[in-house]
Amino acid sequence: MFRDDFYRANERLEALGFSTNLIDGKTAANSARANAASLDLVARKTETNLTRANLANLAEPSKQNARINLSSNLRVSETAAPKALGFCQNAASQICVKDKFDQTSVNLTASDANLNWFSSGKFNESDLGSLQNSNLTQIKTVDIHSHLLSADVKFDRFYDKLALAFFAKKFDINRSELIKNGFEGYKSNFARLIKSSNFVQKSVVFGVDAKFDESGNLVHKDKTVCATNEDVFAFYEQNPNEVVPFFSVNPNRKDALNLIEKYHKMGFKGGKLLHSYWETDLNDKRYEPYFRLLSELGLPLMIHVGDENSLASNKALESIEQLKSPLNLGCRIVCAHMGASSDGVLSMFSCDPEKLGANYFTLLGWLREFDGLYADVSALLCINKARILPHLKTQTQIHDKILFGTDFPVPFSVILSSYDLPFRDRLTLNRIQNPLDRYVRAMSLYFGEDSPIFSNYKKILGEI
Repeated sequence: MFRDDFYRANERLEALGFSTNLIDGKTAANSARANAASLDLVARKTETNLTRANLANLAEPSKQNARINLSSNLRVSETAAPKALGFCQNAASQICVKDKFDQTSVNLTASDANLNWFSSGKFNESDLGSLQNSNLTQIKTVDIHSHLLSADVKFDRFYDKLALAFFAKKFDINRSELIKNGFEGYKSNFARLIKSSNFVQKSVVFGVDAKFDESGNLVHKDKTVCATNEDVFAFYEQNPNEVVPFFSVNPNRKDALNLIEKYHKMGFKGGKLLHSYWETDLNDKRYEPYFRLLSELGLPLMIHVGDENSLASNKALESIEQLKSPLNLGCRIVCAHMGASSDGVLSMFSCDPEKLGANYFTLLGWLREFDGLYADVSALLCINKARILPHLKTQTQIHDKILFGTDFPVPFSVILSSYDLPFRDRLTLNRIQNPLDRYVRAMSLYFGEDSPIFSNYKKILGEI
């Protein structure tokens, strides 16, 4: 029975921590200050959806009807309870809609937007995340780090297949659509996630330029990662309220400087470098005109520092030392992934501060030394980088230089990665359907909901 399932589920406490505070009309009439009261529900089976037809029974429930008391702190499990909570919320919102009781009779700690969602009557386990989000301070941020994939993407690489097999569902992505439609499927899914996010207002989106030799000849172009700047701009034009376009121009291109000026005039807001893939030494004097131009135009640069696992990479060029010349030439730089690196497989999973990597600790010092240097938390929920978070959250002296970012669509697992968080918190995070919101919520658990990391994007992008 619905009631039995609900009470069994109620024993598994605090997997959600969501405060419902439902008040029925009769109780509210007697006490406007009531914090919690009972709501009588008609439920014949666990899977029963409450309909408007049976809401009439709420006023005078029969003795046979299941009576469920919702306290101000409902505690929810993984199976029956999400539906139980969904049914209760659905009933309350439909009461409001039908004016069965006065609007003030039902106090629901959820946004008006969620009331509409509740009244749809469609619930599943993944919807639990939306319920949890309704109780948060309304964080509004920009994802400073996300990728458009190549128009040639087929999702046929082993890495891609593995990621889709394990993470497509948790990324709220239609796996069949991706395999069938490739690039178009990726774009539509990505745009939908930004638009439906409760917290991410916009995403900085970029591709990765191809690899060229020192003479400007094409050497390699990855068919998954190497999106063109033209495709990035087209994606921006299709979604101008959700996308902030960054270009990617390999400094070995013969027309690199002309391209930067062209993209600046088009409206690109910054650039992205993946020099370890390109095998370009950023401290080489040949590239100084490149960085001077970026500095003169006031265009920020997102530069990858640390381990690179999705593309072939020159390990010697993954060092934070690569940032010296661009910084000294006046560029504003966002160091991606907090420079996360490791000395071996075992050190990837060690939270020992001595094993967090030289790049990371050098970066902590440089963030205070260089006014134009920032860093992001993108990909830090990946299993090989999450070990940095417990230490980073204590470094409050540099939180004003840290930006929120995800590295979408790089897969992550809050269950496996956030291993220093209580398990019930990880379960809660895992149920947030939108991966962008899941990432925001995870970072808020580490840094706090009012952390500057969620607003520091303004120091790079201004008001957008």
